[in-house]
Amino acid sequence: MGTPVTQDDLDSVKDATIEEALAYLETLERERRGLLKVGVIFRSVQRSQIQQRDAEREVARLAGENATAAAALQDLQTRIAGEQARLDGLVADAGETERRLNAARLAADEEEAAIEQRLKQRRADADRALTELDRTHRERHEALEAEERALEAKLDALRVTLRDLGAKAAAL
Repeated sequence: MGTPVTQDDLDSVKDATIEEALAYLETLERERRGLLKVGVIFRSVQRSQIQQRDAEREVARLAGENATAAAALQDLQTRIAGEQARLDGLVADAGETERRLNAARLAADEEEAAIEQRLKQRRADADRALTELDRTHRERHEALEAEERALEAKLDALRVTLRDLGAKAAAL
């Protein structure tokens, strides 16, 4: 289906023969179709140019972001290098502190063992002293009981002697 023929087109061929008019109108139709194709191509080229400009702006924007990101990355790497040195120092300090802590724990364990040994010795000495005290107490108690028995026996003997003397005195 062709493009519609306008009144101007018809007026331009009114003095021509039908064959000439048809040939002219067909030529005119081909030109119009060609112009339509050119218009489509031209609009396509314009869209492509717009897309290319948009793409170039996007590339420029991304290049700017890339430059900003590269600068930020460089800054981060510089800060990381500084922090890495600080971290290495802290790790060394932590290692030294851990070594001293382990040495202090070892010393504390040795001191605890020595204290336990002294305590064990003191307990053994106290047990021996208690055993000696018990033995001494028992011996002293036995000696006192023996002395008491001897005194009771002597007292009983004195009572007997006193009764005998009382009986002799009563008999006299």
